[in-house]
Amino acid sequence: MRIEMLVLFDIDGTLLRRVPPEESGRKVSVKEEAFMHTLRRLWSVDEGFYTSVVGSNLEGMTDLTIMEKLAGGLGVAADQVRSRTEEVKKVLIEEFEKLVKKYAPTNEYVILPGVRELLEELKARQAKLGLATGNLEHFAMYKMRLMKLDQYFTLGAFGDHSFERREIVKKALREGAQEKSFLVGDTPADIEAGHSCNIGVIAVVTGKHSLQELEACSPELLVKSLTERDRILRYLGF
Repeated sequence: MRIEMLVLFDIDGTLLRRVPPEESGRKVSVKEEAFMHTLRRLWSVDEGFYTSVVGSNLEGMTDLTIMEKLAGGLGVAADQVRSRTEEVKKVLIEEFEKLVKKYAPTNEYVILPGVRELLEELKARQAKLGLATGNLEHFAMYKMRLMKLDQYFTLGAFGDHSFERREIVKKALREGAQEKSFLVGDTPADIEAGHSCNIGVIAVVTGKHSLQELEACSPELLVKSLTERDRILRYLGF
C-alpha cells in the first residue's frame, strides 16, 4: 500500500540562491529595493536602509518580520508595522511590480544543485510537494515562475499568513494533510518550525548557515546539498 506523503520546501537557500551583487550588478535585490520604497511610502524613512539590509541577519525570517526588523532599525515601532500589516503587504507588492517592470531582472537567482532532479524524482514517486516559506505568496510564486519550478508544487503556505514560521508550516500541513510529512530547509528557523509541528526535517547546507550550526539544531537528516538524492530518498522511505 502506497503511503501518502507531503514534502514541504523552503525557497531561499534551499531551492534557490540569490546571485552575488558583483555578478548581478545590483547592490540589493529588486525585492529588497521594494522594501526600501515601502518604508519611504508608509513612514517616510529610508536613510541607512542599505546598511540596515547588508548588516542584518535576515535568514529564516518571514517577509513581515523582515519589514518589522528593518523598520525598527530606522526608528519605526513594531506595533506600527503590525497594525498596518495588510497595507504593508499591498504596498510591498505594488513597489515590487513597478521595479520588475523597470528592471526586468532575469539574473537575480539560480537554482541550487540537485533541486530539479530531486523534485522530478519525488513527483515521479507521487509525493505531494508544497512550499513553506517566509516569502509573501506574490514573491514566492514570482521566483518559482521565473526559475520554472512552479510546475512541481500543488500547495503552499507563505509569509502573508503569519509573522511566525511555525504558523506557516502548520498551515501548509493543514492544506497538505498527508499520512507522512517532511520539511526541507536551510536555516535553524526551518528546523525549529518543523520540530514544533512534529515532522521530520531535512536540513541542507546551501544557505548561509554552516553544517555545524544546522547540526546543533538536530535535524533528522543533514545533507550538504540536494544532490545527495539517494540519502534523502532513503530517509523518506522510498
